[in-house]
Amino acid sequence: MNQTRSALRALLVVAWLGCAFAAEEDAYAPWMQGRPHDAIAGLQRAARSGGGWGAWFDCALAARAAGDNGRAQACLLEAHRLAPARAEPLAALRLGGATIAPTWCERAGPIAWAGSGWPGVAMLAIAGACLGWWCCSRRRRNAIATLGAILVTACAPGAIAVWLDAHAPLIAVVRDTHLVDSTGAATSPVEAGTVLTREGQRVWNGRVLVQAPDGARGFVSLADTRMED
Repeated sequence: MNQTRSALRALLVVAWLGCAFAAEEDAYAPWMQGRPHDAIAGLQRAARSGGGWGAWFDCALAARAAGDNGRAQACLLEAHRLAPARAEPLAALRLGGATIAPTWCERAGPIAWAGSGWPGVAMLAIAGACLGWWCCSRRRRNAIATLGAILVTACAPGAIAVWLDAHAPLIAVVRDTHLVDSTGAATSPVEAGTVLTREGQRVWNGRVLVQAPDGARGFVSLADTRMED
């Protein structure tokens, strides 16, 4: 009986994985058939369901192939937030016309590698094991504690750089719009795909204060920065 239940569970897992892979292939199918615009909605849903930075990057490529630069830039910003140390999203953002100053990860260079992604997780895990062993062991060896401290110190700059870049106040406009002043009067036009710097988190009547790449300041509607499926 137990063997039968185990076999059924294994079959259910295999079936679920098969459905997941099939759904992912279906999302890419229109793009492979030369219809990138029809693939955007499926790729965006896959990215939102936890596809990682690569899923957002693929969605951005499909949007750009379809001529939707606004959505492409917004997807690339999501990819950048999930993987600040990766160069591809930033390069694609700048290729799409975004004016983005050198990020903390770019300034840190190779130092950022130690505190980002799986290398950072592995190094922090080893550091935690070393420090935990040193604290709990009856025979404390300073060399173990020193190794743990060195690993933590090596990870810290990269981890801080990744955190700062992931929380950078950047937003992309997904459709042509205008900046408006405090009275609601339109001031500067903003093209779809423009990456703006948000100033503060406060929202006024569905608008936020931003600064454009040319230095112009004003309010932009949050509705013009949201992607729809």
